[in-house]
Amino acid sequence: MKGKRSLWIAGIIILVYLVALFSSFNDDPPKEEELNDGEVIESVSDNSYNLDLLQGEWWSLDDTNSTIVFDGNKKIDYYFATKMSEGDFEVVDDHLTVGAGDDVFEYQIVSLSDNLLTLTYLPRGNTLKYQRKL
Repeated sequence: MKGKRSLWIAGIIILVYLVALFSSFNDDPPKEEELNDGEVIESVSDNSYNLDLLQGEWWSLDDTNSTIVFDGNKKIDYYFATKMSEGDFEVVDDHLTVGAGDDVFEYQIVSLSDNLLTLTYLPRGNTLKYQRKL
């Protein structure tokens, strides 16, 4: 009886430990209000600065399965870590243009900081918010 009780207590301790361990592996981005987004660039006019600041991986605040990567002059869209599209991009003032020919996507850069990126998809006016993935 005492052996079963000790085994049961050990099982509970291991279970509590595993729950605590796995709950510390949280891949969800922080909520927008938790972010210290630094200086927001409201007037996006310095193209070289914007190009440098855009570089890297950005995680959608609306859909955590969606990420975008700016690498050099390429913008790559991922969903569930699967590449969905890739295209060359350019930034002119506050406009981001991705692709060429018939497959061109245009965005307005609403705000850009070290940690946050807000875009408006121009044909529909959708607001897209991203957090830099660290």
